[in-house]
Amino acid sequence: MDKLTRWTNVTKDELCKVEDPFFSVSIVRSILMSRGYVSEIKGIDDLLRACGVYGSVRLTSNAIDRVLRPVASGEWMLSK
Repeated sequence: MDKLTRWTNVTKDELCKVEDPFFSVSIVRSILMSRGYVSEIKGIDDLLRACGVYGSVRLTSNAIDRVLRPVASGEWMLSK
């Protein structure tokens, strides 16, 4: 199962499971755009709240871009 975590919460043992930010962005984007709900990745609700996005039904492109910025920068990491 995929999991989104703030970089400060990733342990040393989990680093080998962390996806490259380039690929993480495309994975998270496809999940945010393809469904009416966004509960397929553990931690995505926390990411949405951290980005000030409340509501998981049909996000606008601006909201999706705002959510993807911390994933692209590595502030939030996707691990397998």
